Amino acid sequence: MKPKEGKEFYVSEEDLDKALHNSIEIPYDQKPIPSNRFGEDPITVFAVGDEKKAQDYGAFLKDAKINEMPIYIVGKNHVDKPTLPFARKLWLRSLDGRSELDGDNRNLHNDRSRGVK
Repeated sequence: MKPKEGKEFYVSEEDLDKALHNSIEIPYDQKPIPSNRFGEDPITVFAVGDEKKAQDYGAFLKDAKINEMPIYIVGKNHVDKPTLPFARKLWLRSLDGRSELDGDNRNLHNDRSRGVK
């Protein structure tokens, strides 16, 4: 993957196939995921790594009075533009009264990304 003009990470068809092999589809009409259902939801299970870890993370958020987690993904208008294939990672962010799974921004600010070495 190579950044293109500092705006997007464009990928080759080969890299795209590799990324899609270990991925999950998130619909555009995805509602926030209740923290007490993290272990049952395929999106949070995928994001966290397995059902038990997802359920434990949901319980952690529930204890912090965070009842649900919204998901922010790349806008459909951006995806539908005639452009090269691109990839975006999602990351878990924020514990200041909410938690998010975010893939709509291109930078982490002070947040962390799962799986980055």
